[in-house]
Amino acid sequence: MPGQSYPAELVVSEMITNTFRYGRPPIVLTLRLDDMDRLLIEVSDGDPTPPMSRSPGEDGGFGMSVLHGYADVTVVACAT
Repeated sequence: MPGQSYPAELVVSEMITNTFRYGRPPIVLTLRLDDMDRLLIEVSDGDPTPPMSRSPGEDGGFGMSVLHGYADVTVVACAT
């Protein structure tokens, strides 16, 4: 994946930052390559509530836009 590290770092940073800010422990980050050598980035936490998009503004709200700009995003919420 030459040339792909910056977008991957940005996606991981955005996901982890928001998870620490809005989620609750335990927080788990998983990175792996699938059968087609695509990087899968998974973040989970102890809150079953899915992440919420909000309108970008002075106080933030750009997270989902960043994620969708660099990655195929799937959000799954599971009760623990």
